[in-house]
Amino acid sequence: MLASLQHAGFNCFKPWNGLSLASVLAEAHGTGMQLIKEIFVAACNFSANPGCDPNSNASAQIVSLTSQIATAENDPNLLAWYIEDEPTACILPPSNCPERIANFENFKAAIKAVDSTHPVVDQDIGLPRASALPQWSRLNSAGDVAANDNYPFHTGNERTLEASVTEFSRLVALNHQQKPVWLTLQAFGLPAQNGLAWKLPTPGQLRAEVFAALVHGATGIVYFALDNWASRNAQVIGITATPLASYPNQHPGDAVATASDIASSETLWNATVSLNAELQRLQSVILSPTATLPYRVAIQGRAISATPIRTLLKMGNEGVYTLLVSNIDDMPLNVHFTLPVPPLDLHSIDAGGARNRIGSNSNSFADSIEGYGVRIFEFSIGSPRR
Repeated sequence: MLASLQHAGFNCFKPWNGLSLASVLAEAHGTGMQLIKEIFVAACNFSANPGCDPNSNASAQIVSLTSQIATAENDPNLLAWYIEDEPTACILPPSNCPERIANFENFKAAIKAVDSTHPVVDQDIGLPRASALPQWSRLNSAGDVAANDNYPFHTGNERTLEASVTEFSRLVALNHQQKPVWLTLQAFGLPAQNGLAWKLPTPGQLRAEVFAALVHGATGIVYFALDNWASRNAQVIGITATPLASYPNQHPGDAVATASDIASSETLWNATVSLNAELQRLQSVILSPTATLPYRVAIQGRAISATPIRTLLKMGNEGVYTLLVSNIDDMPLNVHFTLPVPPLDLHSIDAGGARNRIGSNSNSFADSIEGYGVRIFEFSIGSPRR
């Protein structure tokens, strides 16, 4: 399985949490891929055990789990310890936020005592409501990596990514751009639950998710989820090269894919493979310094959100600038860019990496960007590149 993921351009993976550390590391060693290992401290279940003491409950688990973690302290195929999932859900009654925060901080400290190499991650949700800001802020600044999941495409919410990018920006700002930001994006469908039905995105919607995340500060992209029996047990239709209607060992109540689901899953898998290749080509750009060159963006058209065109200007070697542009609305817009001086050697770069020369009008240039469209422009200031 990992060999096929590596061939598709993935560089890391998070396996089903029921697999042991030893088993998944052994397979990672064979491919060179890195592992994000989920390893949780369970909070007290007061319904089953009313007399549970949170401190002793966590302490015993931390001792046991830390002994496992110590066995992989120098393993190059380990990327991170994933020790909390959506912890701000602790605000739901009966609230156990103090316990989960304490467990995370104590477990992190114990991990660092035996493994100072690998980062500790808690993946959270976006801020669920304003009153949860203190808990959300503490939990999302406690790890070595700031990580959130974000799943925007469900019935009644398919026209704009405005809510998503607001959450991305909040997460980046919380840690003052001093930590990596990993965003887990939607690559799944889920049958109707609580009145909502999450839909497998189209390839265009997935690319819009990815570039909206990058423009707003993401340094790592995670796709949820790979389609397999574990996903189907959670009622999720994920993505894979050869999706099946159902998988061996599936339970009777697990999700079964329709012919339409299978076609969409395979199509989105192929789009993800292309995205992986595109992100690999852009890696040095994404991780390069943000440019200080001032510029203006103007739009013409009927937008859905107040600021539908989001941009990020990067400066690479030899004075080459790369402008990443994301239309976060499902609405075509005419966009006009103005620089302080005329751009030289101006090109647009398509999803396949081809460079296409475009014209400018003195110090400005324009483009028509489709709904959920992405544009990448490259130019220099000064002498043209040879």
